Amino acid sequence: SALNTCFYTLKADILKEHLIFLTESVKKLGYNDEKYLLVINSVVYVLMVIEEWSFDTHFIKISRFEEEEVPFGKITELYKVFLADCRYSIQTSLLTKVNNKLSSYLKQSWVIHRKTDSISASASEGLMILQQALSLFNNNLSPDIFLELWSSSAKEILERIFEKILFQSNFNYNGAVQYKVDILAFTGIFQEYCSPAFFSRIHTMAQVISLPSETARLWKGEGAHDLSTLQVLMKEGNVNLKSPDALNILKRRSDI
Repeated sequence: SALNTCFYTLKADILKEHLIFLTESVKKLGYNDEKYLLVINSVVYVLMVIEEWSFDTHFIKISRFEEEEVPFGKITELYKVFLADCRYSIQTSLLTKVNNKLSSYLKQSWVIHRKTDSISASASEGLMILQQALSLFNNNLSPDIFLELWSSSAKEILERIFEKILFQSNFNYNGAVQYKVDILAFTGIFQEYCSPAFFSRIHTMAQVISLPSETARLWKGEGAHDLSTLQVLMKEGNVNLKSPDALNILKRRSDI
């Protein structure tokens, strides 16, 4: 009926006005503002409500008159785009800040004369910013959004920072051990959010680059470069690398 169609249109218009209000609100907020995170949560809630409406036979009938495959399908897509933009904005802002703080870390020498068990000084501030931001997001964002945020951020920092260092720097043994210490500090930030398996590849890389000099020479000297032998030499975990990858990592060692 015309009354039902009017009711449907009114709900759709209210949703549109609400989205406009949220869009204007976030322009004034920073990624680490709790109000920004509340906006994201409100969008998640709205999408949950709309999804419930999509199974309502009353709305299903009316939506056909509005030429929508599912109830409120058009406005749903707008909310999803807005949510994706917000998540991207948060991640981009965070990573820009972290990467800026790690710029000197990217340039540091990995030929080190004295071994230490502490994280590199040039990495500490950047990783502290990351840890604080993730704690804020974990406490204030919906679980699904937080999962997407921390996992994509972790992968990007691994690629832009730690893997770049590994394949473009030269290491002596002490420098390689320092790299491993830094990797463990970085992945430790995420330990309450995921299983160790999430970082198994970078952990293996760090273990390979930090092999004692004699052990590394022994494995490199074997013509077959058998991974099972490497695993015995490492004495821990599975070697989830291919032989050429492990060899390329060890080529970054200047002392073997």
